Amino acid sequence: MSFFPHTFLHTRLAMSLVLPWEVIERVIDHCSDDVRTLKSFSLTCHQLTPRSVSTLFAHVGLRVESRDQVLKLCDFLQGKPRLRSLVRSITVSPAHFAASLLYLLPNLSDVAIISRESTLRRSGSNQATNEREGYTPVILHSSSLNCYHRLGTHIRHLRLFHLAFPTYLAFSRVLVAFVNIRELICGHIAVRSNVTTAPLDLVNERLRGRLQLRSLTMDSGVDDAIVAFLSELTQTLVGDLVLAMEPAQLESFSRPWDWTRLQSLTLKFTFETEAVQGISAFLKGFHPPNLQEVTGHLCSVEGGLREIKRFQKDRSKLDACMELENTLLRFPQPRLLVSFASHRYCRKQLWTRELEDRFPILHNRNALVVDSGPSIAVGHEKAVTSFVYSADSTCIATGSLDSTIIIWSFEGLVLQEWAAHTGSVLSLAFSPNSRYLASVGSNSLNFVVWDLGRGAHKLATVEGHAESIECCVWSPDGTTIASGSWDATVRLWDAGTFQLRHSLKLHSAERIWDIRFSPDGRWLASRGGQGSYTWNVASGAMRKTLQERAEGRLAAGVFNPESTRLAEVSRSGAVHIWDVQTGRRLFAFKEHTDAVVDATFSPDGRLVLSASKDKTLRLWDVTGGVMILSLKGHTGRVTAACFSPCGEYVASASLDKTVRLWRTGNGSCVATFSEHESGVTHIAFALNGRTLSSGDSDGTVFIRRMSDVLRDE
Repeated sequence: MSFFPHTFLHTRLAMSLVLPWEVIERVIDHCSDDVRTLKSFSLTCHQLTPRSVSTLFAHVGLRVESRDQVLKLCDFLQGKPRLRSLVRSITVSPAHFAASLLYLLPNLSDVAIISRESTLRRSGSNQATNEREGYTPVILHSSSLNCYHRLGTHIRHLRLFHLAFPTYLAFSRVLVAFVNIRELICGHIAVRSNVTTAPLDLVNERLRGRLQLRSLTMDSGVDDAIVAFLSELTQTLVGDLVLAMEPAQLESFSRPWDWTRLQSLTLKFTFETEAVQGISAFLKGFHPPNLQEVTGHLCSVEGGLREIKRFQKDRSKLDACMELENTLLRFPQPRLLVSFASHRYCRKQLWTRELEDRFPILHNRNALVVDSGPSIAVGHEKAVTSFVYSADSTCIATGSLDSTIIIWSFEGLVLQEWAAHTGSVLSLAFSPNSRYLASVGSNSLNFVVWDLGRGAHKLATVEGHAESIECCVWSPDGTTIASGSWDATVRLWDAGTFQLRHSLKLHSAERIWDIRFSPDGRWLASRGGQGSYTWNVASGAMRKTLQERAEGRLAAGVFNPESTRLAEVSRSGAVHIWDVQTGRRLFAFKEHTDAVVDATFSPDGRLVLSASKDKTLRLWDVTGGVMILSLKGHTGRVTAACFSPCGEYVASASLDKTVRLWRTGNGSCVATFSEHESGVTHIAFALNGRTLSSGDSDGTVFIRRMSDVLRDE
């Protein structure tokens, strides 16, 4: 983790050194796991170099991936003798682990041997038999093993990953070579031959008498036979045991009384009903005499919060959680550790809040621990899918693929966040008074209305569609909520009672992707799989305006401020302008060379802005039907665009990871914002024009004050 930007540190040292050296050294030591920061320290000031380099070598493991790298490293170390004693960890492939490294690195204590050629894929308990033929075997010559045994007596931690040994004897000999290890970590280990020989028994007997192992970790992908072998070999030795395997493989640990020294046990599993039940069943029968600390390590895969939310809907899943909690509580020091690869540090409270309902007793005992991820950025953990300002311009609501909704202040602070649905958040809509928020989740037959004035309290769950809902929108007067569905209907609901008022049905069976009310509330535009439609809300009369088959989502048409005209985008690269009352097409703007993804009217209704996959934006005169400006500068597809409330500027978002601000008067680019680290997909001005916000495909949201952007205007 990096605490000091390079420019900041350089400026501070240039002025004066006001911190005691002890403090500076502690700061350097605190950054021991951050190679980039340590390099910056060493290059900033020659007085910082010794400590930074020492920390770099002592705490950051070296990775050697070829024989050429081994030779170069050996030459380097021979020329820098003072650095040899600093290296503590090294990662090598079995083919390039030269014994000379052990000789040159007297304080080396951690060795990871990883084969890039062998990649195991779990496919049940018989995976070794089914996949063994595809392995590249690890063959270590006896002379190499003898060198490791003689020179590697100082190795205390050995990690073996993605290795396929020809026989059990070959695997055993590696352990003999590093007989002084205290910790062994194995993952994805296979043996090609099941044949046992007399020498294997002799080697195992030798191991039992000399092995000093105290900690054993068997990660996923380890052969059943290797699991059984290590279990029998280490059961009277280890005090710490970490297992990540299928419930069937746990049968190798069926004699708990043999694990006489075991004090700490960690079981890794995924958030699936069968896995949770399997862990509970195993722990009920596994009670070694000295076992104190038992940790269930819940490792999520892709589901994240969505995975957690699904457990709310299934009684069997909730029962499995309850059973796991009760089983863990039988041990003196129970703990449930939950970790997710994409988890942002700042969302630790949100995760804990979602999990405490499933494991209330563990939470009350402070035994429920959420492992923080490396990212300290504020935002969602997956792509932003919906982005909307409140009518009073005081906050922004964003929804994401990670199933969460975040309410942001205009200063960029998270006011509220919660897991809203079991699937992705597809659509958000503020009520005109900004107090309520309607949301739609993927693969759901209902939408939810939240009361933001009561801490995102779920006010209502509105049901009635026969198939999944895709979108929702609030009417301008706040009395009606409209929802569009795959069942080819748009349903109008009373916003006070949430009762169905009217159902607008298409003549053909097609999905409805998006809907929008006109500013006066009289009309409703929708976009479906076969084209675009306009509805008279009062009479229910429907008119098809654009015939175009859509293979994916396209936005519904947008109305001008007077509700008299409608602009619709097209995959053909055209923008169509319609007379709402008569249904007559007024213009078809066709200057784009690729699909148009967004269009909007200027606040005065005289201009239309279009954004296209051809990397450009275009401004059109609605009265004359001609193009006024072509805005070029993006190097990737433009994904969204909008006018500022004053009409003097337009903003655009692009997959080139930038947001651009343009003048409508002359088409010049006022500013380019490059804060995003992934493609920008959403952009919007606050209705009062004070802020410009954007969201991207990795879940990050940026909010900018227009007064800062236009300071010199």
